Amino acid sequence: MARLFHQPQSIRRKLIISFSLIFILLIGLLGYITYHMFSKNLTAEVISYTSKIVTESKLNMDSYFNQIKTLIQITAGQSLIQDAVSGYEESSNQQGLIYHRQVEDRMKDILRYNPSIKDVMVIKPSGNVYEYSGGTVRKDYLFYSQNWFPKFQNDEFFRVHFIGVHPQDYYFNPPYESEKVISAVAPVFDFWNPSRRDGTSVVFNLELREIQELTKESKLEQHGYFLIMDQSNQIVFKPSEVNLSSYLQANITQNMDKVEGRFQVGKGDDTFLGVYTTSKVTGWKIIAMIPMKEILAHNDNINKLILLLLGAAILSVILISIVVSSRITYPIIRLMRKMSDVKQGNFEVDLYDNSSVEMQKLTTRIMQMIKRINELNYDVYAFAMKTKEAEISALQSQINPHFLYNTLQSIKSLAICERNEDVSSMVTLLGDVMRYSIYHPNEMVVLYKEVEHVKAYLQIQNYRYPDKIHFELVVIGQILHMKMPKLLLQPIVENAVIHGFSGNRKGNIIMSIQPGMSGLEITIEDTGQGMDEKKLTTLRELLRQEDVENREHIGVKNVHDRIRYKFGEAYGLIIESKVEQGTKVIIQIPQLGDEHA
Repeated sequence: MARLFHQPQSIRRKLIISFSLIFILLIGLLGYITYHMFSKNLTAEVISYTSKIVTESKLNMDSYFNQIKTLIQITAGQSLIQDAVSGYEESSNQQGLIYHRQVEDRMKDILRYNPSIKDVMVIKPSGNVYEYSGGTVRKDYLFYSQNWFPKFQNDEFFRVHFIGVHPQDYYFNPPYESEKVISAVAPVFDFWNPSRRDGTSVVFNLELREIQELTKESKLEQHGYFLIMDQSNQIVFKPSEVNLSSYLQANITQNMDKVEGRFQVGKGDDTFLGVYTTSKVTGWKIIAMIPMKEILAHNDNINKLILLLLGAAILSVILISIVVSSRITYPIIRLMRKMSDVKQGNFEVDLYDNSSVEMQKLTTRIMQMIKRINELNYDVYAFAMKTKEAEISALQSQINPHFLYNTLQSIKSLAICERNEDVSSMVTLLGDVMRYSIYHPNEMVVLYKEVEHVKAYLQIQNYRYPDKIHFELVVIGQILHMKMPKLLLQPIVENAVIHGFSGNRKGNIIMSIQPGMSGLEITIEDTGQGMDEKKLTTLRELLRQEDVENREHIGVKNVHDRIRYKFGEAYGLIIESKVEQGTKVIIQIPQLGDEHA
């Protein structure tokens, strides 16, 4: 296609291709919009259906938990339990046995009324168990001191607390790890005498499979599944066959900041659409997870139909373009034949064509333009030369001539030695350094771009002086996407190369980037020859001066002044150095925000 557009005799083909491309683009755009409208509507239908399923599941679970809540409210509001617990220490052995028998009978009634309750426990104010209906519970186990047990002993109002999956280590013989329970806990509360509260509580352990049965009644996509998370974002329920990674769980948690909604998490084939709502009874999140690939699979038939229609439309457009172009291109082809003489420098050729009004106007104006072009050729050429000279002058004023000269000499040496790959790499690096240095030198850039510029500069130096300098980067925290002024780091590194590693000296340059007390702190430390106390004092004094005539260390001075002018005297450079131990330069700038913010 590129060759067709570069052959002067292929005007007709150009027109055919141009018209075809225009209409193909329009038809393709229409097909793209149509496809995405259908896809969007279909996705919306899936989301709507899933939202209804999630709401239905929430209602089913709320109905179940409301039954549990009502039952535990009735149980906790009966004076029998409080009388039994409070009178346990004071009563005779016989009365204590009567109390235990009465509480035990009440527990059996509860279990008969609702078989989904695994067992019932009464917890004394001390935190030990008073009575239980299931497996043997340890008498020395302190429920109130456990992290998973709610802290409600000082609450002024009665409230039922629902606990997600938790350890069952209070049994003498704990159940298998696969046998999980959730619990409902309520304080024993005398509704006729609210002041009578001693810290006694009732615990219902509920079979987790009851929730599993409730979710089975709701049908999602083939590989869709339900999740339930409690208020602390811990998983209460998930299907046993689902392997939920901690990364995916964290992403799901981050996206559930409302009472209900939807989100999309994951990557590639593991992308999921999540639709969630919140239970009014437990406060837990009920989430339906549906693989996006199953949702998009419904679009296949639509996609095939649209592609078929697009193919037929494109073929029709090409045929029509051929017919139309053949009728309008002949006068243009004739004009192009005459223009070939103009291309050879013959500006006196007669281009006039009166085969149509349009061609008559076109050829007349072209002849006028040719005459005018001939007159302006010299002026345009002169202006272009002056403009190019100005551009070159501007470029030369923004790069280090000494560095550029030495680099070009190194390239020349590599070329003479026929090290073509090294020449190519070095030229590319030099181009990157020059482009980065020249364009928009005062703009704000992302920190990692500054680091890449420094790496490119040091790579050039290592081509010139192999294995002379080893560069190490240490980054603490997620800060490489922070913004900073352009061209702050390279002058400091260049200063270290020139003054720290003069002669045949080799060493390391370590750049450390971390959050500081007042913003961002960038430390550039070299193992070069360093400075004595006198030179260090002179350099520090140089940074404090306003006007400097000495050109040595002018790059460091320029960086220090740019930072202070832009951000204030609280920021700038801190320089430390010792002879034969190296030099450390600390750049302090404020944190300017993330590029994604």
